[in-house]
Amino acid sequence: MGPGLGDSPSEISIKELRQALNHLYDPDYLRGSSLAANMGVSGRFDTPSALQDILTQTIESLKPAPGATNKVHAQEIYELLLYRYVQQFNQEEIANQLGISVRHLRRQQNIAIYDLACKLWEQLQPQASIGPVPNRDVLEIKPSGVSYELSGELDWLKSPSSHVATDLSISLDEAHLLIRAFAEQRSVQLVFPTNPTGLVLVHPVAFQQILLILLSMAIQGDGVTEVDLRVLPSLGWQTLEITVKSSRLSRDSELFEQNQLQMAQKMVEFSDGTLDCQAAGGQFNARVKFNSVNRIEVLVIEDNPEIITMMQRFAAETRYRISGLNDPMVAVERALQVRPDLIVLDIMMPQVDGLQVLSRLKHHPSLDQIPVIICSVLPLKDLASSLGSIDFLQKPIQRDMFITALNQAKRTLD
Repeated sequence: MGPGLGDSPSEISIKELRQALNHLYDPDYLRGSSLAANMGVSGRFDTPSALQDILTQTIESLKPAPGATNKVHAQEIYELLLYRYVQQFNQEEIANQLGISVRHLRRQQNIAIYDLACKLWEQLQPQASIGPVPNRDVLEIKPSGVSYELSGELDWLKSPSSHVATDLSISLDEAHLLIRAFAEQRSVQLVFPTNPTGLVLVHPVAFQQILLILLSMAIQGDGVTEVDLRVLPSLGWQTLEITVKSSRLSRDSELFEQNQLQMAQKMVEFSDGTLDCQAAGGQFNARVKFNSVNRIEVLVIEDNPEIITMMQRFAAETRYRISGLNDPMVAVERALQVRPDLIVLDIMMPQVDGLQVLSRLKHHPSLDQIPVIICSVLPLKDLASSLGSIDFLQKPIQRDMFITALNQAKRTLD
């Protein structure tokens, strides 16, 4: 058997999986796909439909259960696969549906396919230990000898839409998954922090690429046996420090540094951070600092759970953490319990009029100072304002208008 899902979710099998997904409704392609053989359904009269069923059912199995950890990320992965391949939406339509940029969508699409490949392999190897998983095929950490046109490549980081927060716990896990096969190929042990916490003011894509460049430089040093990454929090900052054991940079890694370190330096600079990297005399040390940001708790009082999920996706890469409440009758009790920084409130709910809830919140001595944003299909901005709301969002809403409203409300707390 050639390389494929039966061996491990390798880069070759991920490419095969991507092609099968792109031809999910093409019987001729599926019949001749090597993925059919790897999944044990080749040579059958119903090979195309059998492979199609395997793929669609496995995608459905990725739908997170209520109360699952990291539910927002898992829901985005599931919906991306569902919309892109099962329902055949194009990338622009999906990005608009999920409230993310096309650039972010493409990155998440590669992650989603990788996660699907791992899920398929788990089904084939139910009793086996998965062990090390190769890096996603979107990553290529090799010295290329090509200098980058930094001004064009990094213009997007200057845009206000890139000023979002990165969750260290999520981004460090993703970086570790991407880099570990590269380290294992060179017999280098990676030491990552356990349960890191905190938010840093840098775009998640930029953060990940900066970290991968620095880790790759460290791993490629001659005689390296261990690369240690630590997170050092301080007042207003989060510092990531990378050190190595027995490091002496080789010619290849010096070339990698020359071509790539400038890119990392610019990304850090555009993110208002600092980078100090020393790679000489057999030693390597890198310290990159980013502004830390505080988490802002937002309570969304909305009877439609799909709208709450949508708002959670909108805020997934920001400082805002969305918690939802479907029963407005207990709005005051929940607000007293969670003490949110901001409240987003619907008006037209079957249990009680949202304006009545707004009045109750504003007349409670412990809750009256919490900014409330009304989000409703009803055009009642002036009435809501007279009752104490700080802003009004007319449904349907888009991500930019939602985050802008949260930012404006947050300024009233500063």
